[in-house]
Amino acid sequence: MLQSFSVSRRNYGHWDITNRDYGRLFRLRGGPGEWVVFDERPQNVRKDTLTFKEQGAAMSYICAELMSELLTVKGQSPYVMESWNVPAHIANQPNA
Repeated sequence: MLQSFSVSRRNYGHWDITNRDYGRLFRLRGGPGEWVVFDERPQNVRKDTLTFKEQGAAMSYICAELMSELLTVKGQSPYVMESWNVPAHIANQPNA
C-alpha cells in the first residue's frame, strides 16, 4: 500500500492518478458510458486496461487497488483461506 496518491485532471476526460515516488500509477480516459483505466504501476508488467460505464466505478476500482490493507483486530485470530480457493496469480502476489 502506498502512503499517498494524488488525482489530477489534465483536461476533460483525462485524469491521472500519481504518487510522488513512482510517478503516474493509473490513467483514466474516456467519457460518458466508457471510461478506460490504464494500470501503469511498476509491478504491473502486463499494463492492464479495464473499461467501466461510470467514472465513479472506475475511480472506485483505482482506490480499492491503492488503498487495500491487510488488517486484523488485536486479540482476534485472523481467518485463513486455503490457497486452492484463490487463483495462483493472486495467491502468489507479494503484499504491496
